Amino acid sequence: MSNSLGTKGGIMDASKVPIVIHKVGGSCLTSAEAVKQLLNLLDAYKANRNIFVASAFKGITDKLIEVAKLAADKKDAEYKQKLKEIRKAHDDINQQLFKDKVANLENAADFVNTSIHQLDDILEQIADYGMETFRLDFVVSFGEKLSTFVLSEFLTSRGFDGHYMPADQLIVTDDRFGNALPLMDFTVRKVRRQITQVMNRGSIPCITGFIGLNKSGYTTTLGRGGSDYSASILAYCMADTFPGAPVKVILWKNVDGLMSAAPEAVDKPILLEHISFAEAKEISYFGAKVLHPKCITPLERQKVPLEIRNFDKPLGSRFSLIDEKGDDTILIKGISVLRDVAMVTAKSSALVAIPGVLAKIFTVLGENGINVSLVSQSSSEVNTTFCVGKDDGTKALNLLRGSPMFKDFFEFHVNDKVVVLGVIGRVDEVGVKDKVFERLDEKGIKSLALAQSADGLNVSIVIEDKHEKEAVKAVHKCCQEQGGCKV
Repeated sequence: MSNSLGTKGGIMDASKVPIVIHKVGGSCLTSAEAVKQLLNLLDAYKANRNIFVASAFKGITDKLIEVAKLAADKKDAEYKQKLKEIRKAHDDINQQLFKDKVANLENAADFVNTSIHQLDDILEQIADYGMETFRLDFVVSFGEKLSTFVLSEFLTSRGFDGHYMPADQLIVTDDRFGNALPLMDFTVRKVRRQITQVMNRGSIPCITGFIGLNKSGYTTTLGRGGSDYSASILAYCMADTFPGAPVKVILWKNVDGLMSAAPEAVDKPILLEHISFAEAKEISYFGAKVLHPKCITPLERQKVPLEIRNFDKPLGSRFSLIDEKGDDTILIKGISVLRDVAMVTAKSSALVAIPGVLAKIFTVLGENGINVSLVSQSSSEVNTTFCVGKDDGTKALNLLRGSPMFKDFFEFHVNDKVVVLGVIGRVDEVGVKDKVFERLDEKGIKSLALAQSADGLNVSIVIEDKHEKEAVKAVHKCCQEQGGCKV
């Protein structure tokens, strides 16, 4: 019999027991042996009430997307063969996990069978009617449904009370299929009503990551980093539901945590052991694959701390902690690079006295679905430089050159051989930017454009892409040098 902690033993006062939401990523869920690692997590966190959020098994999401595309192309034999491969991958894991647990093996096998039949039905619809976004989301959702049911059944087979909960019964979203956003008021009510009941009877909720449901009843997916986002959304709901209980999220990855730079870019990247929510958003925006910026927002609102830990070292003492304050003694936290950008420059000497030039430029771009990621401007609006996606560079150039309000008075140029170097930390402190530009100057690397965030947590520097590797290594020395990044 399991108690409110999801372990065996006596009952504790639920209002005082910490809640830990464990998100297990696809990079960790590689085999049956990896699933067994959940027992080590439960042992390490046995003093808590535990909730698991799971990604699909490694590689399954890509295979489901491929299956859907094959169905859309009416390649029936190919997609049915791929579907058999997906079934076999899960059957093999189930056979290894439940070889001495007949009842659990039957439960898992039945779930796989039912899921494959449902997939076959929707794939036939795609073949007949086409690849609508809502159909693709439904197909892709089965990766998380299959893995999470297996996790839940495994915990049950080992004496815990795992309770499978598909998130399309919990997380209510808008209608943006493929990149949906949660409707928090609805979601909080559903989570409070359903998860609380499960936890109060001592079960361990095992919840699918990445997916939700819109108000019309269609399955949606949350986009890149969606399973991390799911864990953050649930943490927000738990903090709202249990205001007296400490809540935290642990993202279990195949790395120790966030690093000061990409390991392949510098010789000795530094583990960022304690950073703020705001700093984490900046680092993740600039391409850190370990974390997506949207998963920070729900946690920041409820002041729920986030840890990034190594799945293979659950008791490891080195990890990344992200919370409201961070470590104020560290000045430079990270060096990241935004690639696949184009720099557009607008120059004029004729409209110095006319305000609102930048607003007019953004209106033209916004009406044509082009997003701007960096702006650097002279005070007179005579010279304005901004970055857009590389694929949008030529489109932006042609739109602005062809616009009646600009074509007679402005010159526009585009440079798509650039990257944006992001330096994250307390860059507004005296001397920090000096060190950064000293390192770039030493290597003869010129800044083409510059922008600093108002909160002083980021300075973005546009450089030629051919200097990317050298620039990252040079600026990263500010983190490695004695006293270079501490007060």
